[in-house]
Amino acid sequence: MQARVIGIGSPHGDDQAGWRVIDCLATDPRCHSMLDKLAAPHQLLDGSTPCGALHLIDACDSGTEVLRIDMSDQNSMSTIRGLKRRASSHQFSVHDVIELGRLLEQLPERIVVWAVPGQDFGPQPTLSDSCQSHVVQCAERLVQELVDA
Repeated sequence: MQARVIGIGSPHGDDQAGWRVIDCLATDPRCHSMLDKLAAPHQLLDGSTPCGALHLIDACDSGTEVLRIDMSDQNSMSTIRGLKRRASSHQFSVHDVIELGRLLEQLPERIVVWAVPGQDFGPQPTLSDSCQSHVVQCAERLVQELVDA
């Protein structure tokens, strides 16, 4: 079954990171996954398309490098819970939606979250230079994982 990759974001500053990774994957001929952009994590539960693995990409205060978090155990849930931004643009966090989706059995067993470091989530229309660099890095790592799967 095909993997599904979802970028979560908004048109504001570094919060665009998830959407920008999807743009990179859409132009990569090696990527044959289902690609989607969502404005909020809770939209995952709106008639989720069956898939083999779900990869979620979102910008957050994750430090200085892209984090890959395999949501296979309780430790990973603790890690993602700690990545919440001080002021989220979403009503529900990725962590909250994964917990709810698992309870409702609406998400696949294999979920990988990609946390893209962001610095400036204000209303400007562009990404910061460092976030743009992380978007490219995330896209490269993700497409390699998809190809190797």
